[in-house]
Amino acid sequence: MTPIIEKLVKRAAGPGTVLLVAVAVVGMFAWLLYTRGSPLAGLEWRLYDSYYALHGPYQTDGEVVIVSVDEESLSRLGHWPWDRKRLAEMVENLDRAGAAMIMFDIIFPESTPSDSAFGEAIARSGRVVIPLAFTFDRETWDSLDPFVAESSFYNLENRDHFAVYPPIVAPGILPPVPELTRPAFALGSVQVIPDEDGVLRWEVLAVEYDAYLYPSAALMTAAGYLGLGVEDITYHAGEKIAIGDERALAVDGWGRTLIPYSGAEGRYPYLSASDVVLDEFDRDQVAGRIVLVGATAVGLYDIVVSPYSAAMPGVEKHANLITAILQGRGMRVAPDGVHLGVLSLFGLFFVASAWRLRAKWLLVSALTLTVSLFLLGYAAFLSGVLIMTLHAQVMLGTGFLLALALKYLGEEHRASEVRALFANYVTERVVGQLIRNPEIARLGGQRKRVTIMFTDIRNFTSFSESHSPEAVVTALNEYLGEMTEAVFHYEGTLDKYIGDAVMAFWGAPLEQPDQARRAVECALEMLDRLDRLNEKWRDRGLPSFEIGIGINTGEVLVGNVGAYGKKMDYTVIGDGVNLASRTESLNKEYGTRLLITLNTVDEIGREHVVERYGLRDLGEMRVKGKGLPVRFYALHRNPREDEDEDDALATGPGWSGHDAGFP
Repeated sequence: MTPIIEKLVKRAAGPGTVLLVAVAVVGMFAWLLYTRGSPLAGLEWRLYDSYYALHGPYQTDGEVVIVSVDEESLSRLGHWPWDRKRLAEMVENLDRAGAAMIMFDIIFPESTPSDSAFGEAIARSGRVVIPLAFTFDRETWDSLDPFVAESSFYNLENRDHFAVYPPIVAPGILPPVPELTRPAFALGSVQVIPDEDGVLRWEVLAVEYDAYLYPSAALMTAAGYLGLGVEDITYHAGEKIAIGDERALAVDGWGRTLIPYSGAEGRYPYLSASDVVLDEFDRDQVAGRIVLVGATAVGLYDIVVSPYSAAMPGVEKHANLITAILQGRGMRVAPDGVHLGVLSLFGLFFVASAWRLRAKWLLVSALTLTVSLFLLGYAAFLSGVLIMTLHAQVMLGTGFLLALALKYLGEEHRASEVRALFANYVTERVVGQLIRNPEIARLGGQRKRVTIMFTDIRNFTSFSESHSPEAVVTALNEYLGEMTEAVFHYEGTLDKYIGDAVMAFWGAPLEQPDQARRAVECALEMLDRLDRLNEKWRDRGLPSFEIGIGINTGEVLVGNVGAYGKKMDYTVIGDGVNLASRTESLNKEYGTRLLITLNTVDEIGREHVVERYGLRDLGEMRVKGKGLPVRFYALHRNPREDEDEDDALATGPGWSGHDAGFP
């Protein structure tokens, strides 16, 4: 990677960039949600539909019965349309059976000779709602019966709202014939306006025609069942439609309300229209109930798509709305401020996560926030409120992917830095730990208690002078390779090679509670590896090496030293390092191979040292740079494991495999 690209990567992957991208993502989705121009709007409604599927069907309470013009009715009474005397008989039979309200989901715009008989039956009942059909593709110029206008809303509040959100205006109307208009309990719209995806989610509760606002037929049927008329209904524009003093339906700016569906088709009991006309039905099935009359025969009925079903008879849509009104179960869309507030709140959590968390925890955070959003939306749905959460969920997904890419780029950059700094000093496993925990690999200096080791080959100068350069390099490389493997085996940090000397330490960059024990075990393995090397060299007719090892434990300064971007060395500096170096050099004076200081003995634990190793207390000695004398110990493997080799040394003055002569 070139320096310019490396600089760009480092800048792009910095926490400031991640924060900026996260804020930009939140702002973009907030704008999309606010302007309502988002391609996600349709998916928001699909998510709303999924809440119905998750909840399952609601109770219908049995207050609505459907009289169906089905195939059986056509077979018994002839093809549609029937003579309206048949419909008069239907109304009379339902009235005698005690039907509380009767609503026709069948329009009657043309006059017939039987209209008077049908109108008289409607008048005698006094509980029949007749539909109004509006046209939106053409205008009608026929004169309108003045009685039609009497079915419009009497009570209007918040009229100023219409200046911002005008109601849905129909240019044309197909009213029922006057013989049916005047005796009807009420007239009501049966207008169906599906969403762009074809799903019918809204009921148009108010349609304007010729400056009058007309209520829906389902609304008037439910009101009549409650003993209320159009004069008892108040339209609060842009807010709600109050049905008496106890019930209300929330409406949007255009006078629509979300239909709180009870379930898929078939949730309501059906009676065949022919059975009702011929008075061959169980009257108990309609007594005290609302009866909806509609067509379900193939070719006659309208099909609507609901959140529950792809093929629901249109008459059942009215049944669902009436049931919801009677149950007081409405559904309203939360204000725009709530949608934006939710998106902003979760966006704030995400921005904080993107800024502070590493990639894997950012994933956990994004998933948690996404699931929380869905649960929030579903909980609001259960309480009758629709909160648009999909924008926020997609925001989290998009933001996570972008932040993850930047963080991955950044972590890869940091990993390459860590690898470049430490790959030559520690094992690959330790490098992996440093990459996973970058806070450990601080580039600045820090004070730490570590255990330092120095090794040196005795009389290496004489050896190098008496052998060819090739032989010297070959032997030295073979020796250093063995020593390095020992250091890495005990997960030490290889500081540097100083000619033929090796410097290593334990306790940094990773914490190692047993650092001193690792250093001692490493030193003993170095001596074993050297013995095997010497044996191999002797077999080849080559001279052998002898080395001295010194170990000290103390507080030092650990960090990267050098010119940043040029050459950096991860090393230790301080008095403890100097003492470790001098400890190694004392091997020449004492004729020993491995010396450790009292600091290292104390770090391991005196009892453990006595049990595991043989020690010879060499007493205290003043060393250069130390004001107080330092106690040194010669260390060897436990004499019990190698008595023959160490017998002479073990019986020497001050030596005890079990009593190290601690002061």
